[in-house]
This record gives sequence, structure tokens and C-alpha cells, in this order.
Amino acid sequence: MPLLSSINKYKNYMGISSKPDDFDKFWGDSLTELENTKQGYTLKKIETAEKNIEQFDLYFESTYGAQIHCLYIRPKNIKYKIPGITFFHGYGSNTRGPFQYLPYVYNDIAVLAMDIRGQGGLSTDPWDGVGSTKYGQFIRGMQDEDIRKLFARNIYLDGVKAVKTLMSMDEIDETRIGINGKSQGGAITIAATSLVEGVKIITPTYPFMSDLKHVLEDNLTDADEFMEYFRRVDPKHETEKDIINKLSYVDISNLADRITAKVHWTLAILDESCHPSTQFAAYNKIKSQKEMIIYPDYAHEPQLLF
Repeated sequence: MPLLSSINKYKNYMGISSKPDDFDKFWGDSLTELENTKQGYTLKKIETAEKNIEQFDLYFESTYGAQIHCLYIRPKNIKYKIPGITFFHGYGSNTRGPFQYLPYVYNDIAVLAMDIRGQGGLSTDPWDGVGSTKYGQFIRGMQDEDIRKLFARNIYLDGVKAVKTLMSMDEIDETRIGINGKSQGGAITIAATSLVEGVKIITPTYPFMSDLKHVLEDNLTDADEFMEYFRRVDPKHETEKDIINKLSYVDISNLADRITAKVHWTLAILDESCHPSTQFAAYNKIKSQKEMIIYPDYAHEPQLLF
């Protein structure tokens, strides 16, 4: 049985992924690009047998003209501004609502759950970059000279716009906004929180895309997609240095120090998909109020979502 003491070696680990000199400019320019997309959103009501709630398909435009779909659920008969939570799902999944969100809605909290582009939901995913996508979406854009084509960069920006959309709604108290996400969704949670001012609280669960230089150099399990790229496209690793540099722009350990929200981070010691060391690399850079909730006997699995 694993012991909590086995995690002690990571508790001061800060990661080895470097931050590019133009990192802040890159994300500043990216946010400007996002602001130049069509603003606003559309709502289409979904008829539901659930009492005392309203449910909608919500769409907004994001980078490269993507139409991002969200499931929006709110209480009926709202009499005052209420808090809201944005949800981001794991790799390849979708919003899978509405039932998992009802405990929040029945407690007068609105929910906006985003379908990540190109995966199991209704969001569209236009893209015209260079390079393979056969072995996974997170390698998309790595061969393109334009770093803006990186898949992670664009889903992070989708997450930013989702959070800002929720904040903009008349019935929402923009000072009481939370974000929840696991794995891929955990990465978007960290990124969106770091890029949107005013998020109150976040609950990331075993987030992906952290300390990527460490992931690649030590061939951790969460590097399978990247390793398959090298096996098939660059078996001599001639582009490795360039790839690591590009990925540093979307490495959440380089975004974490921007976070001002309260953080409740969930980690599983047996996680082989998002290694505990990589999570501490990001967590340890967070300067706001935070706690790490550790489960010794769990891995990268949905049972953690109590």
C-alpha cells in the first residue's frame, strides 16, 4: 500500500520546464486575438422534465472560427444574482449532462459545461495547420511554425471565453465564479484561471500538460502521445528541442504563478497518466491560498470525483 510519505520527495519540486522570454507577450497577444472573435453567445432552450431548472444549448465563437458548445443550466425564477461554475471535461469526453450538475443547480448555482473542440461533444474544430494529428490532438500544431496553432493554446482560450461568458450573464454574480476540471479539463482550469481576472475558487483534479520537459525527457506515461509522434515522425529526436520549446508556451506549470483564486487541488499517488511530480511542479508555483488533497490508493480514475 502506498504511503503518504512517498509523496514527500515532490513537495518542493518546481519542475524543469523553462518559461520562454516572450511568454507573457504570447498570452497577451492570444487574449487580444480572442477578444477580436465575434462576441456574445446564443441560447437555445432544451425542454426538460426536471423541475425548477432551465437548460440551454449555448454557443459562442472562438479562435479560428470554432463554434464552441456549452450546456448551460440554471435555476428557474432567479430573484437575485447567483454564483456560477464552469466545468471542463477530460480528454475525448463531453459534457455528459445534465444530471451530474443538478446538485449545483438545485443549490442555486448556475453551471456552464463546455464541450472541448474536436472531441465527444458538439463544438466544431476548424484548423489548417501543418503536421500530423493521427496519434492525438495534443501533438497538433507541434510541426507548424506558428505556435498559435497548438491545440492546447486554443482550448485554453476556449476555456477563457467560456468563463468570461458565464461572468457576463445578467443573473450571475461575477465575483463568485468557480471552475472545475479533471485531467485535460484540469489543465484548462489552471490556464483559464490564470488568464481571467476575478475567478473565486477552482477545483482541478489531476491536471494534464504540466512540466512537459520532464514528461518528455523521462518518458512518463502521460507522454505516450508525444512519444508516438517521435516514433512515427522523428525517430532520431532531431526536433525534440524545438518541440519542448513550443510546448513550454502551453505548459500549465508556466501559467500557475498567475493564479489568484483559491485552489483545492486533487492528486492521486498512483496516477500514471498525470504523474504526481508534474502536478506539484505547477501546484508549487501557485501563490494564492491553496490546498493539495491527496488520495494514496487511487490512480487516474473517475472514483476520485466524490
